[in-house]
Amino acid sequence: MKFESSESLENRLNAQQNNTTNVKMGVINTPISYLNYNPEFPNNGGVKLINGVYVRANNLPPFLQKQVTMISPMAELVFTNNNTITYQFNTSEVYQWGNKKIASMTADFGNGMIFNLMQNQLWIQNSIVINYSTINENKKLIFNIIYTDGTTLTTYAGISIGNDTTVNNSNGRIASASGLIHYPSTISDSNGAVGKLEYRIFYGDQNTSNILKKPFIIVDGFDPGDKRKIVVDDCGANCQKLFKPFNPAEYVSIEVLMKYNNQSKDLKAQLTALNYDVIIVNFPTYVNNLGQTIDGGADDIFRNGRTVASFLQKINLDIKANGSTEKLVLVGPSMGGQITRYALANMEKKQQETGLEKWNHNTRIYLSMDSPHQGATIPLATQGDLYFLGELMGQNEAKDKYRNVINSKAARQMLLTNVGSFSPGLINTEHSTYKQELLSNGIIGSGGYPVLNGIRKLAIANGSMSGFQNVNPSTKFYEVVALAKLRTVLTLGIRIAKIPAFRINNWFMDNTGSTSTLLQNYTRTGNIDYNLNHTNTLWQGSLDAVPGGSFNAANDLKNEVYNSLKSYNALTFPIFVPILWSGEKLIVEQRIPNNIDIAITPQSFIPTHSALDTSGFSDWYQPINKNLICTGQTPFDSYYGECTNMNHVSFTLDMVIGSLMN
Repeated sequence: MKFESSESLENRLNAQQNNTTNVKMGVINTPISYLNYNPEFPNNGGVKLINGVYVRANNLPPFLQKQVTMISPMAELVFTNNNTITYQFNTSEVYQWGNKKIASMTADFGNGMIFNLMQNQLWIQNSIVINYSTINENKKLIFNIIYTDGTTLTTYAGISIGNDTTVNNSNGRIASASGLIHYPSTISDSNGAVGKLEYRIFYGDQNTSNILKKPFIIVDGFDPGDKRKIVVDDCGANCQKLFKPFNPAEYVSIEVLMKYNNQSKDLKAQLTALNYDVIIVNFPTYVNNLGQTIDGGADDIFRNGRTVASFLQKINLDIKANGSTEKLVLVGPSMGGQITRYALANMEKKQQETGLEKWNHNTRIYLSMDSPHQGATIPLATQGDLYFLGELMGQNEAKDKYRNVINSKAARQMLLTNVGSFSPGLINTEHSTYKQELLSNGIIGSGGYPVLNGIRKLAIANGSMSGFQNVNPSTKFYEVVALAKLRTVLTLGIRIAKIPAFRINNWFMDNTGSTSTLLQNYTRTGNIDYNLNHTNTLWQGSLDAVPGGSFNAANDLKNEVYNSLKSYNALTFPIFVPILWSGEKLIVEQRIPNNIDIAITPQSFIPTHSALDTSGFSDWYQPINKNLICTGQTPFDSYYGECTNMNHVSFTLDMVIGSLMN
């Protein structure tokens, strides 16, 4: 049988299901064969990978087989004006293969009633009308199956039901919003300093009173300089100065980042359609109570965590005063996952110590989204370039990034390696200290995670679950050279040579146990040679290469360096040779990649194993090919990732359905 392409199926379903309460159901029931390959314990598998080729091994079968049955609505979110949905099972969306067929099947479509769908392999009813007593929420669908061989299965699916009176066909769903609200923490650190945050509330579509009832809180991550505001209107004069030039149409706010599927879907709108009050939290630059200027987006994670803990206390008081019994949903993308983890666990610790109800975080879901629970990574070569350009050459923009981004408090807490570290292998000891403090937070035995009051811990990893590497270790990934033309009075000013005035050569980190060159840089300004050799003493592998959510810091730097060099006069790099001079523009040769428009391959930023906080793996190249919850190799109650490496804190339709819409 030839399968319909995913693109064709999606287009057909979109055409059929647009603005309708008829939901098509998909059924797949088939045996699948998969490679009997065990990368962690090669002698337990039926094949081994030798020189890039899978070969049979250990006298075991090269393939294993399992039965897969999936039943799911082929829509993520449906709107109705009368609480009624029709579920349809059509033969064009039902696929069964092999000898193990579905003999009988019953279903509960989330309203507590049981429907007989199949008996003796025949459909009894394939169109079921459900009238829900409540909507604006997720519905859990339960299917009980008996196969022709007598075995049984219970499987689950989900769908979100909203009210279509909130749909405006031209402008999308409408939700009222608060203005920008500034919140000072009520919890100080050991020095008496208190933090601050700012937030906006986007009220649920059915929340016509615009008072907080059903909070879904999103806490922003690493943002040095506070360039990423909640909405474009929050980017005032000081914010706009950070952009060259500032274009409101191109400004990427937190609100914009909540759009996905090529910007065609809006997570915030989907959440408010389910009547969540979406609260987006940002950490601004501010002057604290001690007169210190604090860059909140790159500040101490623990201070921001205490500020969030104080904020959760306020939110819980607000919803209680408003007559709501809802529990909170707390989402932390990137560094936000560290801040929220600390806040929740610390509140549990305080609650256990004091017995005071104010420390009850009242949270039902903590969602960590590609957050560095075991550290983050930026190529040492790229860090070295910033040191070279900023500290050695005195370039102000590079100096600012080296000092206030790479070496900000939050970055030093999260980065596994730091080019300014004096430890062997450039291992960042500040991260080790941070991690120990994080682990000791919370109640005893919690590992620094929230565990009380029925909270569920969910994780999303943007890195590959299949072990696909981001780059090849020790590969040379960047080379740029700037040449100056030399002329002499002896030749009446005719050019006689081109000599290097500037160069950068960069390589990715090598594998564990290897020593390699990471960078060879040179500038005629001050006649500086800056070289960096590195011995990788990390057990995880090459941090640039391991599977992980990617952030292309190297490519961003490449573009900035190229544009700067193109604007320089050759006299920027003085050549002190008698009767020679150079007063022209530099000749800039972009060698690797060989065109400035070709991007450097994205590097790992948040390794997959770090995002899932795994244990018991020999290195971070290993795929996640088993249930980490059953083996006790993750602290999370559920997790999600895809086969490929994705951009850091990006999400797909499946992620939204499986985690964010939980």
